[in-house]
Amino acid sequence: MAIGIENLRRVLTSIFQSQSPDLFVKDLSVGTDPIQLDSDSKYRDEVVVLADESNTDVVYVGNSSQQLYPLGAGKSVTIRKTSLNLIYVKAASGTQTVHVLAGGS
Repeated sequence: MAIGIENLRRVLTSIFQSQSPDLFVKDLSVGTDPIQLDSDSKYRDEVVVLADESNTDVVYVGNSSQQLYPLGAGKSVTIRKTSLNLIYVKAASGTQTVHVLAGGS
């Protein structure tokens, strides 16, 4: 059974808020040039990067020099013990959407 993006966002937000009152939520439009998730350098316990289910191509996740981890539409990756400014994303083609949730500090 597939879980919709809004349901997943609601569930993850609930989980993060129960662990830490410091929750970061952001939606990004991603092109083919790498961009930071955010300039925030605050250390986070967990960062979830979710590719929108309506994306038409893969989004790659990585650091400032390489974005190699592929996320297909509706897929996510959780990165632990990092800062938002250290994570970069880029689209394989066109403009895609990424949802970001981060919590804990």
